[in-house]
Amino acid sequence: MKLKNLFLPLVLLAVMLFGATCWATECPIEVNIKVETRIPFVEIASLVDTVTITDIQLNRGNIKLPSSVILPKTLKFGETTRIWHNNGTIREGTVQTNRGSWTFTFK
Repeated sequence: MKLKNLFLPLVLLAVMLFGATCWATECPIEVNIKVETRIPFVEIASLVDTVTITDIQLNRGNIKLPSSVILPKTLKFGETTRIWHNNGTIREGTVQTNRGSWTFTFK
């Protein structure tokens, strides 16, 4: 009888712990838009020991990546990569990594 009374609280505890680990997932990269000598670029920096960028979508695929961008690209903590573009204003970027997909918006 006691085991039956403990079943629901144990299930709820398991759900809470699983949910906490999902919510605790932090983004492994930082993405910024910068300008150097009047040419805008996207800078992606690693915030973890190692992360592999497998795909990048700018403005939901409406801005094509230059041919100089070679993917996949692995970055170590603190390393950055730049994507130069001159094809309009970037409002959104989605970066697919080996640690998940992350979407960033810019104003």
